[in-house]
Amino acid sequence: MALLHGEVTAGILAVFREVHDELRHGHPEVIYQRAMVIALVDAGFAVAREVDIAVNFRGRMIGRGRLDLVVNDLVVLEIKVARGIEPEHVGQLLGYLKATKYEVGLVLTFGRRPDQKRVVFTKTP
Repeated sequence: MALLHGEVTAGILAVFREVHDELRHGHPEVIYQRAMVIALVDAGFAVAREVDIAVNFRGRMIGRGRLDLVVNDLVVLEIKVARGIEPEHVGQLLGYLKATKYEVGLVLTFGRRPDQKRVVFTKTP
């Protein structure tokens, strides 16, 4: 069975590894976000950075969030500088997926060793 947006996420992960190999660890998140935008665009992807979203509760807006990156208007990227992926990283991305039209996201951590986690929240029954 094919993964939802599997081709896009595979391409993103290849770019992620390239960026990590070039920059290594030790930079703030914003540096990796900017590098990912450049590398993803160079690889032919459409990228939106710092996308504002509304968070609703019972039909009323209760707050705002900001997606680090959205690739090809399909996949949300949450960029982290950490030793590894923590449950709160996954929870944050899952919350973003629940609050938006997007169903697939990747948590990407830039640390001594790169790490990634694919998160899916499908909207269709």
